[in-house]
Amino acid sequence: MTACTTPITRTKNPEFTIPRDSLAGQINGLVTSQHVNLDGRQITTNGKDSSVLEVDSINGRGVPADDGHMKTLGRSIAIDVHNALKDQNQFKAFQVLFVKVDTA
Repeated sequence: MTACTTPITRTKNPEFTIPRDSLAGQINGLVTSQHVNLDGRQITTNGKDSSVLEVDSINGRGVPADDGHMKTLGRSIAIDVHNALKDQNQFKAFQVLFVKVDTA
């Protein structure tokens, strides 16, 4: 007998101590982007909850090409976002993505 598990994902809006525009400006101080998205998710799998805050840097300039420096930049961004949360325990994980969008 086998069982399937289907994760249930819900939106979980992050609450910050500063306005989102200020936080985006802070992130742009680390990497200049056209836009910064901050999307929180609550994921339930087999009755266990986890939460992720995804930070998307859209069309960032000056994003390092090598993985080591990119991870260091992502970690710095995640720390800034974590420190700006009203409840710093609101999310268990942070995911920073550098997204390139072609508009051609």
